[in-house]
Amino acid sequence: MGKYRVNRGVLPVSERPYVVVSCAVSVDGYIDDRAPSRLILSGDEDLDRVDEVRAGCDAIMVGASTIRRDNPRLVIRSPARRAARVARGQPESPVKVTVTASGDLPPTSSFFTVGSSPRLVYCARSGLAVARARLSALAEVIDAADSPSPALILNDLAARFLRKVLLEGGGQLATSFLLAGLVDELHLVVAPFFVGDPAAPRFAGPGIYPHDAASRMELAEVRQVGDVVLLRYLMDARVQWDAPAEQAPGGAQPVQAAPVTPDPQVATPNGTQGAVAGRQSRPAAKSAAAEHIQWLRQTIAMLGAEEAPANLPAPPWPGGAGPEAGGAQAGWPSEPAPSEPAPIAPAPVQPVPAEPAPVGRGGVRYVEMAEAASVDLHWLREAIELSRRCPPSHTAFSVGAIIVGADGIPLASGYSRERDLRDHAEEVALARIAPGDPRLAGATLYSSLEPCGVRNSRPRPCADLIIGAGIPRVVYAWHEPPLLAAGGGAEMLTAAGASVIEIPGLAAEARATNAHLTHPR
Repeated sequence: MGKYRVNRGVLPVSERPYVVVSCAVSVDGYIDDRAPSRLILSGDEDLDRVDEVRAGCDAIMVGASTIRRDNPRLVIRSPARRAARVARGQPESPVKVTVTASGDLPPTSSFFTVGSSPRLVYCARSGLAVARARLSALAEVIDAADSPSPALILNDLAARFLRKVLLEGGGQLATSFLLAGLVDELHLVVAPFFVGDPAAPRFAGPGIYPHDAASRMELAEVRQVGDVVLLRYLMDARVQWDAPAEQAPGGAQPVQAAPVTPDPQVATPNGTQGAVAGRQSRPAAKSAAAEHIQWLRQTIAMLGAEEAPANLPAPPWPGGAGPEAGGAQAGWPSEPAPSEPAPIAPAPVQPVPAEPAPVGRGGVRYVEMAEAASVDLHWLREAIELSRRCPPSHTAFSVGAIIVGADGIPLASGYSRERDLRDHAEEVALARIAPGDPRLAGATLYSSLEPCGVRNSRPRPCADLIIGAGIPRVVYAWHEPPLLAAGGGAEMLTAAGASVIEIPGLAAEARATNAHLTHPR
């Protein structure tokens, strides 16, 4: 219980988002007909129910075909629910997610133009150039390797601390997740009519599912909603299931697994609290499979660094042997606030060397790449990677920040505008750690940009927040240029007694994320 068979590379349920599949079908199992316009299967009462489910999720996922055919807005409709999310420190509507093989998505669709939530596009490598040319100004386009897979997508969503995902369609996307055994709940709405067209799209395609006559789903709820019936099933995703082995995503973006735990402030549709009504909270232990993936990706990143570490870490599997080889990667169908997220997986680290007396501007110590500790280079690069997730803005920098304990275990991370357009990266990361946490006294905060010393959007600048948290050491890549504010955060930190290090050799990477500000057309 609690994990999948680790020799096939499947994420354990404790290390991926909780996944709810929501679908409306006709009595004979069709989700649409072949008419030019969309088939309406449910009424206003059910739409309001779905709106309530959306309000309790961190992300909404649909396939590319659904965007092209139905043009969904994927936002919370109820003003009261939007206000409640904002009061909890969440964006008004969940993050929007889609998956595409070709990258052929219309930039004018409501997915990209309605609402202010971040948008994620997981794209197969063959369509990546097309997708980035069309959509980079509107969404984060993610290299999802040669063939996007459900486990790869959930792994990346976990790294973004998205703990509950609502998958609304279409049929091919839902089939992929169901076949992989990566669905926790199924909300199936049955409309009181037939379609009767064998060529019309069905809810689930052919395949070998983890739930068959010998392994039934648990019927948790039956409810009449207007003239339709809701059947809510619990999938018991803790069963062992041999799904296909997963590839590492292109770009070697490290996976940071975020265990899902019940949120006492978010109610499920039937009024109970927590991630799943009547289910136990998920264990926080890491699986061997996730550790294998993490070690491989971190090793690749370290080997690609300008200053590779002298001694690579030992692999986490017993005896130093690699994981068992899995089957061939299954292809993707043709198209288809923070509470307390678990800490990011630890990186292989080396002890931070003793630092000489600070020199330079305001007591800041400048360290060349050749002299920097490999652990500092590693985490600073991770912070720069986080900055690439920021929703674009022409009035604020894109910044990533990670707080790492003295034992090398990350405590929290954040990036600019992660939950709110006013968010700063350091502020988001600090909000994820309880005030007075004793680990902060020996922690290092890594930021792609110098923490701000002057701020208009909120009362306290990030440098002041770091001082108040008692973090004694700060490492950043890029000295804040006087484009938007006067800066001065590093001087505030050193004046308060913190050790501050600037590694200008990584500044170019941090600036590249902000080219829209530093090199405007």
